[in-house]
Amino acid sequence: MNKIFSNFQSREYSLLRVYAAYEGVQQHFEPLLDCEVGDILMVYRGAGLVHAYYRQGIPQSVYQHVGLKVQNDPILIKQSLARLMELFTIFEPYYQNKKTIKDVKEMEYLYHLYAESWVLVGITFIIPDLPDAPVDLKELTYKVRKETQEYNETMQEVFRIALENWYPHLKGKADFVLPEEVWSGAVKDTTILENLEERSKGFVFYNEQLLVGPDVDLHLKEVDAVLEKEGDDQTSEFSGQIAQSGKVQGTVCLVITREDLDKVTSENVLVTAMTMPAYLPAMKKAVAFVTDEGGITCHAAIIAREMNKPCIIGTRVATKVLKDGDLVEVDADNGKVKILKRS
Repeated sequence: MNKIFSNFQSREYSLLRVYAAYEGVQQHFEPLLDCEVGDILMVYRGAGLVHAYYRQGIPQSVYQHVGLKVQNDPILIKQSLARLMELFTIFEPYYQNKKTIKDVKEMEYLYHLYAESWVLVGITFIIPDLPDAPVDLKELTYKVRKETQEYNETMQEVFRIALENWYPHLKGKADFVLPEEVWSGAVKDTTILENLEERSKGFVFYNEQLLVGPDVDLHLKEVDAVLEKEGDDQTSEFSGQIAQSGKVQGTVCLVITREDLDKVTSENVLVTAMTMPAYLPAMKKAVAFVTDEGGITCHAAIIAREMNKPCIIGTRVATKVLKDGDLVEVDADNGKVKILKRS
């Protein structure tokens, strides 16, 4: 029987990060919330982003379980936020180039901590959207997010740099190395490059099973997965959550990966899955931001408020509906994006 999956996140994930995310959910998120998150699916089509999916209905269930923990055990939630700050204190010297990973043993230690931090960051996205969460907890969560959001994407880069320095033959392919290949020392052998090349063409990760190669749709059939369709080129208007009010018109500039950032001009609405600290120069140019993902404490929302630029987050469909050059109206007073003219 086919299983229907909904996209919840799209990022420039390395396979180290894919496996860390899965470990984090299994070993930390589920025990913390006393619930099963269920099947996790990640899809890479050989260019751009890795798209992460949950079974339909799972995100709502996760929100409910976080809400229950907030109501019934707020001390545990505060301890989780404190643990996240503790982990970022450990990571910070690496982020700021004050410290480098000296060997594989240290990388493995940091990798497991990173898996734990990944799910704790997830909780900070959820709490501010819970209507019954105490105000002091929301304020604490916002403070934690603001202090840590600059580095959410950085550990992946730290791992990549270390691997490419240790093993120069991995240059440009380090994102496709598996954790076990690092821990076992298999990455030392240049014969691994053939496997990395095949993974770079596409893969489907499904509950620890990695199906490799460019025929991603065939891999999805093998695991009975159907991807939910969201938006198409017939959509003329869609909505999302208001992160910063305002109303502007501009032409769309799609930013799928960091390589697209140089395209953004002062006449553009920056449209992306979710912004990251590396996007800041482009965000300073753009007239507004529209994202597929995010909550009120996401990077795009925080920066939009600081820059006082209209921003609509969590549309789910923006990057699927909009194309470069489309003329749009971003009505962030009402949370709506309207296509005025197709490119």
